[in-house]
Amino acid sequence: LGAGLPYPAPPERARRFREAVEVVRALLAGATTFHGAHYHIDLPAAGPACADPPRVSAALGGPWTLRHIGPLVDHIEVFPAAGAVRAGTADFAQLARVTDRDVHAMIDAARAANASATIGLSVFAAVGDGPVTDYFADAFAGGALEGLAGSGQRVAAALRGLDRFGLDRITVVPPVPGAPELIAPHLLTA
Repeated sequence: LGAGLPYPAPPERARRFREAVEVVRALLAGATTFHGAHYHIDLPAAGPACADPPRVSAALGGPWTLRHIGPLVDHIEVFPAAGAVRAGTADFAQLARVTDRDVHAMIDAARAANASATIGLSVFAAVGDGPVTDYFADAFAGGALEGLAGSGQRVAAALRGLDRFGLDRITVVPPVPGAPELIAPHLLTA
């Protein structure tokens, strides 16, 4: 939005995303021809085909994307903040309303869409002092993501607590620069 480019509505973006995943899958197999509603590819040569192509991963948060894109990927990164950013702007106050039950429902939907995919969780984690961290601490208060804003020690403890979801991995998206360096020492000590 800030760049002045058109920003399609969520259903169109989700359908574009699905087609993009289909194109990537085809390109990893070598040459491809693809004609969809949004993308048209006619690439007679794309380099050598991958004998063992890399795993395709997607961060998915809505019911449609989980159902329609989940089956196309090898790893699904469940993204509980999807509703907060779906409109093209950030409404992080919505994050406080994300419950453990909501996260479990997303994980169950991911597993139902693709039983062979590994499942991860992608979360924002604001570490340090200042207005951004305070904003996220308020936004997370009372929800499944509570504790993912504050000191490195607090956020590391909250990240460890996410093991309750039984996932293959947790991906941390830091809205504050330097967050990984502030969390790491607390995660490396058991």
